[in-house]
Amino acid sequence: MKAKMLWSGAMYMFAAGALASDDQGYRKLSGSYAITSAHLVDPGPAQKRDRAVFFVESDAAKDLYQAMKGKAVRDPCSDELTTKTAGGLACSKEVGREVYTCAFGVRLESGTLIGAKVC
Repeated sequence: MKAKMLWSGAMYMFAAGALASDDQGYRKLSGSYAITSAHLVDPGPAQKRDRAVFFVESDAAKDLYQAMKGKAVRDPCSDELTTKTAGGLACSKEVGREVYTCAFGVRLESGTLIGAKVC
């Protein structure tokens, strides 16, 4: 029950962050997700698939990036990105372009928000 409440809270905060500031209405998301293990890249077949990872693109990612209070810093994985982070949420913008992406994960057993950005 606690995990379900945490998951619901995380999704509520995510949805609230993606709202457009001018109309306060819900909008569609673009992106992808996966149910995976602690090793997000090439998980072994025996590894427990105990987390969901989400990758958000387009307007939702831009809205999240712009709404995040943290300072944008050069991404440690690429000089072509600036990134803002807040807990397990990481949103990036391509330098000189209006291309945004966000990543976050959720531990399925606890509902805890975790990082999902990989280099």
